[in-house]
Amino acid sequence: MSQEKTDTGIPPALQSVESVSARVTAQGKLVWAVVALSGVALVTALLATVMSMSPAQQEAPPQPLTLQSQFRNLERELGTLTQELTALQTLAGQTREELGRLSTQVGRIDTNDERNVTARLQQLMVTQEQDFQHFVSSLEQGTYNLHMMIPHSVGWWDEYQAELSSAMEMSKARENYALALREN
Repeated sequence: MSQEKTDTGIPPALQSVESVSARVTAQGKLVWAVVALSGVALVTALLATVMSMSPAQQEAPPQPLTLQSQFRNLERELGTLTQELTALQTLAGQTREELGRLSTQVGRIDTNDERNVTARLQQLMVTQEQDFQHFVSSLEQGTYNLHMMIPHSVGWWDEYQAELSSAMEMSKARENYALALREN
């Protein structure tokens, strides 16, 4: 079995379960066909036996030999069909066991795990950017209050305010980018 991903986008383990399931279904149909054929052969054999025992058939000597040979042929065919049925039932049992093993393996695979990790990482990025924006806003408010307390501080306040505004804009851009990634 190849471990590569196919064009269908379905992981190989899932394809194996589907193919095994299809095989089980096909083998189940074959088993029922063999059972039906065995039933027909059995009915035919019983009819041949009854006909060979009837008084009308005993009067004509050549026909019982033909019916007896047909009966033997039917018995051989019934034996062959019974062996095939047993083999198919064994194969169906093995296939069911394999399907059970593969189903438990598929049950352990979390196909959504990668998407969950991505969503959690994106949410973490958005939360961090919002926290950073809150910090920058608080820092800006604090430096403004400090600026108001210190005489002749207009020059450095303008420089710090420009830097803080730039950091806030970059943080908002990163937050919007992270939000856009989540939607994809």
